[in-house]
Amino acid sequence: MTSSLHYEAELILAIGKSGLRIKESDALDHIYGFAVGCDLTRRDLQSEAKQLSRPWATAKGFDCSAPIGFIVPKDDLSSDIMTTTTKAVLPPDARISLFVNGEIRQ
Repeated sequence: MTSSLHYEAELILAIGKSGLRIKESDALDHIYGFAVGCDLTRRDLQSEAKQLSRPWATAKGFDCSAPIGFIVPKDDLSSDIMTTTTKAVLPPDARISLFVNGEIRQ
């Protein structure tokens, strides 16, 4: 499928309520929950698209290109984790790691 698959672990925010021009102090009201995801990129296709001055969509938008884990509703998290500002959504020592075949990669 590809000769160069790159991956990156990411925090996923699941949006539960739409909005426009949302104040920072109201941002958490629009988040349903959190998950961990894996952003996959086919670097060979991305490089080819760059050389041709084309969009990179095919390098990111292939089947199964963005798997995510279970979404944890924010209401299920302890109240000491959630605050009223977007600056403290998760504990400061929270970490997301990525392992490939038992070896840490990120």
